[in-house]
This record gives sequence, C-alpha cells and structure tokens, in this order.
Amino acid sequence: METTDGSQFILFVLWVLVLGGVAFSLRIVKEYERLAVFTLGRFHSLKGPGLVFLSPGVQRAHRIALGAKGSPVTASVARFDAIELPVESDHALVSGQQIKVVGFASNALRVEPETASSNVCPKCGHEF
Repeated sequence: METTDGSQFILFVLWVLVLGGVAFSLRIVKEYERLAVFTLGRFHSLKGPGLVFLSPGVQRAHRIALGAKGSPVTASVARFDAIELPVESDHALVSGQQIKVVGFASNALRVEPETASSNVCPKCGHEF
C-alpha cells in the first residue's frame, strides 16, 4: 500500500500540531518561583521548580515568586494579582493587611505580614 502526497501532507500537519501542543504545554519554573495550577478554573496545586507539564485547554498556570505581595481574604486564602491562593502563616492575618510570600509549603504559600522595616534600606532609606 503506497502513500500519496496528500496523505503525507496530512501526517506532516498532524505531527506539527502534536509537537506544537507539547511545546505549549511545557513550562520551566525557576527555583524561587512556583506555578499555581488551576484545573477548569479551580486551584489544583503548586508545581515547580523544574520542568512542568500542563494539560492543554484544561489547566492554566500563574507564576508566583518569593517576595510577591498580596492581601489576605480569609485566614487561609490570600489574593495575589487577582488570583486567590491558599496560604499558611504563623502570624494572624487581617483583611486589608499587606503580606508577602516567604516560602512554599506542599500545597500553599508561606506568607508573613509585610513590615515597613523589612523593605527599606537602613543606610539610605530607599525601598527594595
């Protein structure tokens, strides 16, 4: 059974689509970041660091880095850049307070309240 030029073209297009789908599904996450993965709009998990595969069309991801600032919604949920994620803290979190990411737990962000002294240079007073 011989293949025609038309069927070879169709196979080539299918291979390009498959390879393109795999390429768009892979993400590289740096050591100081995590991906907050949402499956069908609901929080699923934190993934990273390293190479992460996402199901195309089903999962979406948002990068969260150490030092990211947000505000608590409840004692266990905080809002970072218009997304709400689970958080853990040793401090009491109050709505309206600024918090920052200081680490990553297995399935939640470790946060602390942001203080003015933690992000101001003691020598010259510039913020960092």
